[in-house]
Amino acid sequence: MKAVTENPLSLSGKATELEKLLQNKTRRSQKTAIILADVSEIPLVSKYLKERSLGGELRSIQFLTPSTLQSEQDFEYLIVCGWLGSEHMRKIYDSCIAPSISVLTYRFEQTWFQSAKNKWHRQQQNEETKLSQQQKAKLLQTKPENLIPVSPKPEVQHPAGESSETDFDITDFELRLHTYRRDLYRGQSDPGDTRTDVRYISFTGNCYSYLRPNYKVPVVTDFIAGYADESSRIPSKDIAQLRVGDYVVFRDGSDSDLLRTIADKGLKKAGKGEHRITAGLWKRELMQFVINHPFGFEGALVELWDAGLKRTEVTVRGWLNDEHRIGPQDERDVEIISQVCRSQQLIEQIDYVRGAIKEVRGAHLQAAHFLAQKLIALIPSILKQGAAETHTIEIEDIGQASVVRIEYIDEEEVAVPPSEVNRLFRNEF
Repeated sequence: MKAVTENPLSLSGKATELEKLLQNKTRRSQKTAIILADVSEIPLVSKYLKERSLGGELRSIQFLTPSTLQSEQDFEYLIVCGWLGSEHMRKIYDSCIAPSISVLTYRFEQTWFQSAKNKWHRQQQNEETKLSQQQKAKLLQTKPENLIPVSPKPEVQHPAGESSETDFDITDFELRLHTYRRDLYRGQSDPGDTRTDVRYISFTGNCYSYLRPNYKVPVVTDFIAGYADESSRIPSKDIAQLRVGDYVVFRDGSDSDLLRTIADKGLKKAGKGEHRITAGLWKRELMQFVINHPFGFEGALVELWDAGLKRTEVTVRGWLNDEHRIGPQDERDVEIISQVCRSQQLIEQIDYVRGAIKEVRGAHLQAAHFLAQKLIALIPSILKQGAAETHTIEIEDIGQASVVRIEYIDEEEVAVPPSEVNRLFRNEF
């Protein structure tokens, strides 16, 4: 069992520290692996290192993610870019693929890392003391007197306010909680019960949710990390796109989309509350056309293509299934839809529908800007309290929203009642 040899780093930018580590003369000669949260980050980090004249070092560096990490791999040095969640960090620590590990963390990630590291050290000490000198000598096929006595390791120092009892079972507790919540509804359904397939996801602060595959939440990681400003876009992602470590926002006590709720409030104040319904007319007509088509979706798609629609099957399916879709990017597509669907209402109101789509999109941009301002104001509080907290945003005329950090995403689906879907829950014990 090895130890994490370097303390977590208090960084304003992980990239700068990563560059320093790779410039170290000792490190440059070592076989090194860099572990990132997701494969999408690999080209970005690689490009950054090349721009910093470290392209030569890339020949001796292998980029990995928790999913590509294999225990049979062997390195001299490992750099973990950020807290990847208890399960992934445990896997890295137990892999024994490198004798030396550096973990680059932001200040708000250090609470988790320190707590986990304390437990790892204690477990290592416990395992080493289980064997007597005689047992060790027998395993090593030598005499007890030939063994070099192992000096006792210094006691691990706990952060202020944290005791060994507090964090001793933190990983085990997380695992039990994940399993319980994931399996909560399995085997409980009765014939005729309405259920929907979802995936379980847990957050810091003992919060969790069951998300439908196509439900999207605002992801604000770049704002919390200081990479974005008020003019930056707030992406909305579904569970297939979310990653451990992402910060997301939920409206408290509701399954409604937060950005949409803010946008609708703005439209209502501007006397344009009906624009949301008008903007969705194209989708309602297209959906009805597909449902009633004798050859289903494929037949409807052929007619759309014959009429001049230059969109792929994936795009058209996205129009129908994505509840966040306001309208086609090209307004000419709305006209093609009206003609193919032979919708007299859509044909007569097409200019009004196009205008409403633009208004709703504008309202969403304003909502994102408003939320960005709120997030930027919240950053000092988040850095002060640490990542293990749930952070609250007060939104005028709407109520509260919570900013939470993803720590676990279950790969399997489970069927739950619709009332339990797409909302944030807090642990009650």
